[in-house]
Amino acid sequence: MNHQKPKIARSFWWALILGFSSVGFLLPSWGKAEISGSVFLNTFQAIQSDADTKTLQNSFGLWVDSEYESDGPWALNLSALGQYFDPSLVDEEGEFNGALREGYLDWRTSKWAVSAGRRIFTWGKGDGFNPGDVVSSFDYTFLATDEETRRLAPTGLQFEYLPHRRDVRCRKWKKLIKRNAAGKIIRRLRRCVKGHVTERREPWSLKVLLIPRFEPSRVDFRSSMLPNGVTIGSSSSNEDSLKNGEVAVEWDYRGEGWDTSWLLFYGREHLPYFVEKSRQIFSPTDVRLRLEPEHQQLLSVGGDYSHAFESVVLTAEGVFKQTSNSDGKRMDRRPSSFEAIAGLEWGFAEWHRIKLQAAYTTFLGYQSLSRFAATDPIQQGIARLNSQLHGYTEASQSNAILGWFFDNEETGWRANASVNYGLNGPEGYGEAMVGYQWQDWIETRMGVQAFSGPDQSRSELYSALNNIYLEIKGWF
Repeated sequence: MNHQKPKIARSFWWALILGFSSVGFLLPSWGKAEISGSVFLNTFQAIQSDADTKTLQNSFGLWVDSEYESDGPWALNLSALGQYFDPSLVDEEGEFNGALREGYLDWRTSKWAVSAGRRIFTWGKGDGFNPGDVVSSFDYTFLATDEETRRLAPTGLQFEYLPHRRDVRCRKWKKLIKRNAAGKIIRRLRRCVKGHVTERREPWSLKVLLIPRFEPSRVDFRSSMLPNGVTIGSSSSNEDSLKNGEVAVEWDYRGEGWDTSWLLFYGREHLPYFVEKSRQIFSPTDVRLRLEPEHQQLLSVGGDYSHAFESVVLTAEGVFKQTSNSDGKRMDRRPSSFEAIAGLEWGFAEWHRIKLQAAYTTFLGYQSLSRFAATDPIQQGIARLNSQLHGYTEASQSNAILGWFFDNEETGWRANASVNYGLNGPEGYGEAMVGYQWQDWIETRMGVQAFSGPDQSRSELYSALNNIYLEIKGWF
């Protein structure tokens, strides 16, 4: 896919200059400032014996995060990302990509929290398969060891209303730090030590998110994943109009040992569909076809629930998604659907966790692609590509997900293994990882990622990217 990206993005250098130079100017007038980040190197090697290249990706990345918190209600957050790929999924040449990943202002009082700017908004509570996370966009033009590093930040405005300040009573606290996949400190927490008293009042909140222009997900294919003569260009107008704005509302309630939230979203599907823009036929075996991405409208309504017991957490999440192809008559668009996932997570032996989930998706008004056998074969091929990418190859799909996680904070060893298996047929995804944290600031990981499925399935489309990887990550 001919995805146009600058070799060196100016916004990355401006973000670094602004982030570092602001410390001297803002620190005297603002309460405190903090700069953190991470550096990582990784290599992904192909598992497939018939892969067109053994090295799928070598990359070097630098994350720089700065947070400036005033003595009053204001805070400024900046996050810059620079990555070098050789080769990337975009082409076979090395390239450097840099950008201001996040840059937003926070304003907080006892009842209100408002953020404005370029920020990553993560909604829904599922891991991996998360039907409620309709707000997020992802960059699939590179391989990653953690899906969180692929998130893209739209420019938007989020309001959060907390009707009452929480009332917490505790005689002894334990400090905790929560980091994201890139190592950035995203939350500093306190947990009441067991045996002491903690209580809260009015634990509900309401969020409203306004995005003037949606951020599309980025998708690129290697040449081996597309038929000969097919090229994919960038969208000409889809994401450049203010009429493509988005709005989302979430109501969240936290009880004693349980919580629930409800979501309403109106906007666009961020994963693109490909449509024909030009066709040249030189012979029956020589056809040149150019495709471009488009994004259809989406209305989504859903909710989730979780209940925590002493060592087990039960979760459930369901979302109805209405698309512009609600009757299923278009073969190149995803029909409306209902998606749900439910399961449990069990912690045992102090450092171990097991997660078992069942996922179900049904497409309303679904019509099989075989019904369109008499249509233009090129259009049918495009429809098959879209159905693989969006996963509507069958009328309904059931999946079983099993994962094991080990994280020993005392020794520094961590490991996990998971499999997502389709109950409709022999299709699924599996991954495994083992890592060791040498010091507080450096860690190494080695793992494998693999898709497997029959012809014309979603997993078969991505099987060319099956890999084994090695990553070194450091924090500062």
